[in-house]
Amino acid sequence: MSLTTTTVRAWAEEILRQLHAPKGHTLDVIASRTSGGGTAAPPEAIPEFTSHLRVSWDGEAEEDLDRVHGSAPSGVVVTLAFGAESSIEVALEESMDESESVALLADQLQTAVLEVACGAPAPECPGHGHPLTPQVLDGVACWVCPKDPGRRWAILPESAPETRRDS
Repeated sequence: MSLTTTTVRAWAEEILRQLHAPKGHTLDVIASRTSGGGTAAPPEAIPEFTSHLRVSWDGEAEEDLDRVHGSAPSGVVVTLAFGAESSIEVALEESMDESESVALLADQLQTAVLEVACGAPAPECPGHGHPLTPQVLDGVACWVCPKDPGRRWAILPESAPETRRDS
């Protein structure tokens, strides 16, 4: 999947609409690891060093072979700010599946909005009053009832309108 700032901005705006984000927030969406003009900078032009380590279930450390040491992941970075009070940054890597990217973005934006809204549930689960949780189900990023996973709604309705289930 090729992430673009235009696509990710549209996702973020739709998610913020569903979350009833308070007015006055600032949304920035930029391509990460770029050297202007939206093109990726060569790894040697990036001054930072990135290393990643995974821990396996047996407690042994494993090197993340999917990433080249010394290079930052490419993708898109979303920043949501509520004045000087709080902000959140979400990095969506190029290697992520679209549904994983949407669910991660929804999760992080929901956390930020819930914090600013003093815990008011958004999006609210119909009939239950708690917030829905973002998950990937059957390859689709969905808002899911934490009490009844059969109740789910596509986060981006145009991507899978058939995922709406009112059971």
